[in-house]
Amino acid sequence: MPEYLFVNASWRLKEVQEQKLILLFLTVLNRCETLKTYQTPLTADCVEFCPIEEYTDFFVCGNYQLENGEKSERIGKLSLHNVSMAPLDPICSVDSDAISAIKFMKSLEQPILASVESSGYFRLWAVSGLEIKYIASKQLCYDILLSCDFYDMQSGVSTSLGALVLLDVSTESLAVKSSWTPHDHEAWIVAFDRKDRNILYSGRFFSVIDTPE
Repeated sequence: MPEYLFVNASWRLKEVQEQKLILLFLTVLNRCETLKTYQTPLTADCVEFCPIEEYTDFFVCGNYQLENGEKSERIGKLSLHNVSMAPLDPICSVDSDAISAIKFMKSLEQPILASVESSGYFRLWAVSGLEIKYIASKQLCYDILLSCDFYDMQSGVSTSLGALVLLDVSTESLAVKSSWTPHDHEAWIVAFDRKDRNILYSGRFFSVIDTPE
């Protein structure tokens, strides 16, 4: 079974920021072949293939870009793509706040996607036909949400203040089951144990900058 790998790259030349989404084909010999590329309008921050059988050729790209003007603004976009189509151009796209991470639910027959955003919002989306449709949202904090994961009908979310939030996503109210702060710095990743839904892993990231005395 072939596997696909996405490479997101962004760089700055003469104050012009460019973004590129690259689809690579991984062979069993671990050699990569570039299949398609697409120039995203905003910085490509995350990609996620759909795990639902009828939609396995579909993936969603989340964008996160900081616009520097009189007032810095974080903007984002979700775009739906199909690797079986000749160009990698979006089938559809929706504007949003800047997106840190996206994750598909694997326990449903319908493709449901979550996005976590710079505004502190957790949002649920449905991939219906060739569209991305909004379902529900909940603001979990006033800081940046960084990561999310699903186990059945609950989601774990991490924040830039080191907090973790456990959500019940079985209804559109997206009720908070619990929240706690296990980290002193940004919790960049969160993931459920695949065998025990009561275990939630999280990881933090921080940088130490040495300053001259």
